[in-house]
Amino acid sequence: METLLTERFEALYRSYGTGGNRTVLEIKQRIANVLESEPNFLRIDAAYFLLVNADYMAVRALSGAISERPTALAMSTVLSEPILHNNALAYLDIVLNDLRKSSADRPITAHEILRALDRTWTQMGNLMSWT
Repeated sequence: METLLTERFEALYRSYGTGGNRTVLEIKQRIANVLESEPNFLRIDAAYFLLVNADYMAVRALSGAISERPTALAMSTVLSEPILHNNALAYLDIVLNDLRKSSADRPITAHEILRALDRTWTQMGNLMSWT
């Protein structure tokens, strides 16, 4: 990946979630731990994509009401914060475990994150109530 683009993704990743909720910050910390302990495992664009995807598809989609309309869009069964937190962290673990088992070139790219999500879709759907 081009150096400037790498730097831009790194800036986006580093600033993401500033002042965010506990679950997003813990997901970010776990990804940061992977980046530090396995420096050739994830490219920064993959780390950023994984963080944004977990936030929007796991955390935001299932937490509380979405107030875009005058009558907020509430889930019929809102998960309690501890259950949502644990499920969101499990979501991250499922993707990372799949990536570790895959034969994809290292470092992992954002495109490979998409493939991992596709491979684990049924498992994710059961965990996150998508199916």
